[in-house]
This record gives sequence, C-alpha cells and structure tokens, in this order.
Amino acid sequence: MAVMKNSILKKIILIVGIGFIVSLAYAETAEEYYKRTGNAVVYQPGGGFTKAYIPRQDSARRDEITAYAPQSKYDTSPQAEEYNRQGISKVKSGDYYQAIQYFTRAIEIQPKFPEAFHNRGLAYSASGDHHQAIVEYNRSLELNPNNPVVYYDRAVDYSTMNNFSQVIADCTQAIKLGYYFGSVYALRGAAYNHLKDYEKAYADLLAANARGGKISQALIKEVKDKMKAKRAALKSAKAQEEEKKPEQEKKE
Repeated sequence: MAVMKNSILKKIILIVGIGFIVSLAYAETAEEYYKRTGNAVVYQPGGGFTKAYIPRQDSARRDEITAYAPQSKYDTSPQAEEYNRQGISKVKSGDYYQAIQYFTRAIEIQPKFPEAFHNRGLAYSASGDHHQAIVEYNRSLELNPNNPVVYYDRAVDYSTMNNFSQVIADCTQAIKLGYYFGSVYALRGAAYNHLKDYEKAYADLLAANARGGKISQALIKEVKDKMKAKRAALKSAKAQEEEKKPEQEKKE
C-alpha cells in the first residue's frame, strides 16, 4: 500500500469506512438499519436493502425511497446468492481469504453478478490488495454503471494509492448518482487539498460536516488558512504584474 503523505488525508480516511459497512449490510433491511443506527443508508441494487432513507437537503426529515439506484438487470441464481451471503459473513468476521473464495464461487455460477464483484473488491481492499480491489470494482461497474456505492468504494482505494485525480472523479460521479453522505465529500475534499485546490477542498469539508461528517474545526481552519494564503499570493502576484506593465497599458 502506498504511503499517504498528506496529513489531512490520513485523518479523513479514518471516517470514510461507512461505505464498506453499508455495502455489505445486505442481511437487514434499510428500515431495520435506520432504526438501529439512526443513519441514512443507500439502497443496494440486486439483493440489498429493501428500502432506503436519505437526508433531505432542506429539513431534518428523512425521506423513504424504494429505488435509490437502478436494479441490476441481471438475474442471479439462488446458489450464487447464497455464496454471496456466505462471503459477506466471512468479511464481517475478518476472514477475507475465505470471503474471496465464496464470492468467486458466486461469480463462477453467475458471471454477470455485479454485487459479487463489488463485494469481492471490498474483501480484497480489507485484505490490503487495493489494486485488485479496483479491478473488481471496475468489473462491477461494467455490469451496473449506476451504483454510486461502487464509485465511492473505488475512490477510497484510489486514495490509498495517492491517485487523487481519480478520487475526485469517482466521488463526483457518486454524488451525481445521489450518494450525498458526508464521507464522500470528506474524501473528495482531502483529495482537493492534496492537489492544492483549497477553495474546493474547503467547500467539500464544510459540505461533509453539513451531511453528518466529523471533520474537526481545526482541520477545516487549516484548509481555510491555506485557501486565504493562496488567495493573497495570487493577488500579490497580479499586483506585481500590473506594476511591470508600461504606463500606457495601465491606462488602457
């Protein structure tokens, strides 16, 4: 795994595990999950939550929806579904090697099973093989390109490899598909910060906290100070350029 040099990314990466939890929680309905945790959850196409709750932008009320992401167009066999469930159970218990074996069996039975590829990617990620995790996410997205959770999970793995441009692209796509959780804004904000786009980083960190994130005020202030310093440097550079122009150009 590549070393993450950016201190803000190190801090933020600790809070983005929600996607992993939500992605694997097929065993209970969204309503059950919501009642147990009070958190919004994302509907999982093809065998996931039967209902989902998302936070409204304009109030504290949560809306219930029944088709957050399009259903997978591929049917799966009961045997493949069972292997997928067993794989999920193994991931939860920390037996990632066995989990991968179960997901592989599910895929062998049903090659067009996007959720099994997604889950196998999560298992590889949890075991530390982020490169292979991305391969699995790619396969899942080839079969179902409209699942925002896969884009988010892939962004998490790209962040471990310091591929910040791809982190931004995947987080942005997840948001376009309706994944409005604070974790995705936090992760994208960390990537923007690393690329020294402090304006966007600051906006995303604020958005993250507005959506239930837990970004510390000290961290937000750190990025805000960098943003102000960059603005001042740009203003100073522009003023110096103006001073160098001939008098006639200044009048024009």
